[in-house]
Amino acid sequence: MPWKSRLGRKSGGVSSVQVTTPFVEHIMFQTPQLPVESLVKPAQQTVKSERAEELKDTVERIREGALPKTMQALGLEAKKGH
Repeated sequence: MPWKSRLGRKSGGVSSVQVTTPFVEHIMFQTPQLPVESLVKPAQQTVKSERAEELKDTVERIREGALPKTMQALGLEAKKGH
C-alpha cells in the first residue's frame, strides 16, 4: 500500500535510532550479552506512542479535508466497527 511508506517516513529514522541505541553501544564495546530489557522497552514504548500520535494526526487531517459525503461514509463505517 503506497500510504504506508508515507506514514512512517517522518519519524522512521528517529524511531530506529531510539530503539537500536542500546544495541549499538553493546556492539561498539564488544560486550557478549544483549542490552538489558529495561533499556530497550522504554524506547520501544516511546516510539510506539509517537507513531500512534502521528497516526491520530494523519486521521484528523484526512477527516478535515474530506467531503461531506465522505464524512458521512466514514461515520457509518465507524459505527459498524470497520
